[in-house]
Amino acid sequence: MRNRAVWIAFLVAVALYGISFILPVMYPVFVLGRPISIYGWQAFLACMQPPFKSDLRLDDITSFVAWLANPVAWLGFGCWLAKKRKMAFCAGYVSLLLPTPFLVMLTWDGRSQDLPGPGCWVWLSSFAVLIVASRAAIVAE
Repeated sequence: MRNRAVWIAFLVAVALYGISFILPVMYPVFVLGRPISIYGWQAFLACMQPPFKSDLRLDDITSFVAWLANPVAWLGFGCWLAKKRKMAFCAGYVSLLLPTPFLVMLTWDGRSQDLPGPGCWVWLSSFAVLIVASRAAIVAE
């Protein structure tokens, strides 16, 4: 039973990660005077572009550092499946810490409209659940 619960926790982490791509991450952003929402998949693509830009700004760098949480989480998911639970545990923590500078920068001026949408929180919660699933697997072994 314990092994089944560990697997369910891992699958919840993967599901949350996937769901975060279809939820709004930022809203509303005004483009040509019209409010639009930015979804997880759009943020994923936008945040991986800064290394290819010629004029980097601080928000470009912090958004790319936040994007790096994605490959680290993939590494964590892969390590979990390969039964390298301690590495998955560490990857979950690193994934959770990498977006911190970007989130601090978003809320620096205290304007509530810049707070991230549900997609961001679901994305972050997938890393937290990966940590829990990894720790549970370590204890169960």
